[in-house]
Amino acid sequence: MAGMAEEYVGMAISLHYHGKLSAESTGARVFRPPAYPFFIASVLRIWGGVPEEGKVFESREEVEQKEQAAYNAVCLSQCILLSFSTVVLFLLMSKYMRLHSAFVLAFLFGCNPYMLILCGLFHYGVFHIFLTVCSCYALSGFIDSQPKWYGVKIILAGVIWGLTTLARPMTLILPAFVFIMFLIKFKLSWRPVLKWSVLFTLGMVLVIAPNTIHNYYLTGRFIPVNVQGSTALWAGTVTKLKRSPNHFRWWGLWYEEGMAVFHKVTGAGEYSYPKYVNNIIEFGDEFRREAIKNLRQKPGVYCYNFFGNFITFNLDINSVFIKVFGAIQDRDVKIDKSWFRVGHPQDFYPSFESDAFKYYIYLLTLFGFAGVCIALKRKDKSLLVPGLVYLCFCLAHCLTYMDLMYYYIKIPFLYIFTGYFIEAVDRYFVKVRVVGWKISPAVVLGGLMVVYGVWLTAAIIL
Repeated sequence: MAGMAEEYVGMAISLHYHGKLSAESTGARVFRPPAYPFFIASVLRIWGGVPEEGKVFESREEVEQKEQAAYNAVCLSQCILLSFSTVVLFLLMSKYMRLHSAFVLAFLFGCNPYMLILCGLFHYGVFHIFLTVCSCYALSGFIDSQPKWYGVKIILAGVIWGLTTLARPMTLILPAFVFIMFLIKFKLSWRPVLKWSVLFTLGMVLVIAPNTIHNYYLTGRFIPVNVQGSTALWAGTVTKLKRSPNHFRWWGLWYEEGMAVFHKVTGAGEYSYPKYVNNIIEFGDEFRREAIKNLRQKPGVYCYNFFGNFITFNLDINSVFIKVFGAIQDRDVKIDKSWFRVGHPQDFYPSFESDAFKYYIYLLTLFGFAGVCIALKRKDKSLLVPGLVYLCFCLAHCLTYMDLMYYYIKIPFLYIFTGYFIEAVDRYFVKVRVVGWKISPAVVLGGLMVVYGVWLTAAIIL
């Protein structure tokens, strides 16, 4: 992604060589969530192909070979994570679906071209989805289990969610949603609700607290995961942002509004990434002050962006990744960052598959919404965990910021909700008078999803 996603590699290499996320500055160590760099560093350590620090290579070709081998190792590891995610998603959906239906939906998720393309990025998407699906399965297992060993199970579920939060801190607010889950499960019986909510939160704290303590030791500040929260909040308060899921809205926001903050903090006229990272604590303080000021002076901007984030999170998808993938199959084509600037027509590659994928997501969204509505009407608790976790991610982005690289997290939930819908309509039959058959709408919908999904993947990947 022309440097948009590969920042984590440098952090992982520093972790591999020096045992810390950055050897340069305190700010860089608390800038990003730590889990994904740890994953990359672990892959590189297991792979064993990272040269000793300070090694002098004989040629540029040797350097490129080493870089390509490391890239392949990480991508292969992410492919393995995607396959594991598919298996766990199958286990999760099989709780309320027939096995063959759960298998088909999980298979379509695993071979989704969007997910396969994410495997080739040095970005936390696949890693975070794996942790999220595993965490949903663990929490769902507790919700559905018998009372025996409740305490241990809920603490373990909290531990797994703590690991997920170290990948992306959007689930720091999850205990509030777990509290709602328990209210529904225990029918407003406050004693077990409070007890199990506290134990779940304790499990999360056990994992997150060491990172928080480490951050406090480095900075003297309370930073649970990383230091970008106030920046994300500021982004939602400064100006009205139009929906543009295929563009990186942050660039326009930064160069139009953020450079004033950059100049105020650093005194520099031109943007410098090292200066930004090295002064990230000061930037956090300034963005927090600016966000509070904006909320007081123009609350309408924040409300506008809140609802805009809600709409784009639920209805949009960054289908431009399909175009980018097609374009770079020509080895002479290099990704140009200008493709992602707001207003760019993105005509760099003709791709009907990009629109086809967008409508595929629209179809999943429609079916998924219908599935949620049916579950609510039935008062069925099958979607209790995935539904409230989805709302947690949605609210977290509504409260802060939504952009090009964030849409990935809703993909597994679309398949979960769609699966419930297809299973729900399986009890109905449509009589075809010409041949005298009775056909279930579930068979038609399932067949449509399989044909559309497999064709789309084949058209893009092959």
